[in-house]
Amino acid sequence: ATAQELPGQPRGESMTGDAFTFVVLGDSRTPGGRYATVQVPAVSPVFEKQIQLINRLSPDLLVTTGDLIWGHCDPDMTTREWDAFDEAVNGLNAPLYMVVGNHDIWNGPSRETYIERYGPEYYSFDHKGAHFVVLSTEVPGHGTRISGPQLEWLERDLAGSDARAPKYVFLHQPLWGYGGTTPDMVQRRREDAAYDSWMQNVHPLLKKHGVDVVFGGHWHMYLAQEIDGIRYLTTGGGGAEMDGPNSLEW
Repeated sequence: ATAQELPGQPRGESMTGDAFTFVVLGDSRTPGGRYATVQVPAVSPVFEKQIQLINRLSPDLLVTTGDLIWGHCDPDMTTREWDAFDEAVNGLNAPLYMVVGNHDIWNGPSRETYIERYGPEYYSFDHKGAHFVVLSTEVPGHGTRISGPQLEWLERDLAGSDARAPKYVFLHQPLWGYGGTTPDMVQRRREDAAYDSWMQNVHPLLKKHGVDVVFGGHWHMYLAQEIDGIRYLTTGGGGAEMDGPNSLEW
């Protein structure tokens, strides 16, 4: 898939000129769970404020790393939540590119709704010489998260983009941290199959083709680390409740 095949994204116009900036944020869903959205579906007030601040920054584009709605509800409520999301992000001046999270796609009907509104779960696009790759950690039936046809597609996509630089990869769940311990001694859940597959199959592919930065969300915190020269960033402070060390202060 390419950016041209995304029906509901991107919106807005990129800045002119050779240099560019972009914003990355994740987990902008409403905090507080189902009780916060069951009456009137709405985006997080923190996310609404961030939209205003992003417009003041005038970036070329914005990439979200998933969990854009609360989800896990009936189709009618799902549609209402996406309508509220669309209404909010239509206020962005810069183009928006979306990553799917486990709150955005959780079963067959929710997947159909997302693809009909916004396009394929994984895709890539180019911007001013740089290459952007969006992956999906929510493909059904794959305990390793990034495997099968998606992994084959990723290899072809990167091989065809060797001349472009820099290269960025985006996904929702930070699989490189699923081995148990992440920087700052943050203990996270283990998902060994997904972690092993990432480190054995995906990470070497990214290293081979010169990927510079990988962005994830899912965990409502900010973490940064470097593995074999690739910067791995987890940024989940887009509006959902924070967690991790000092979460109240954050």
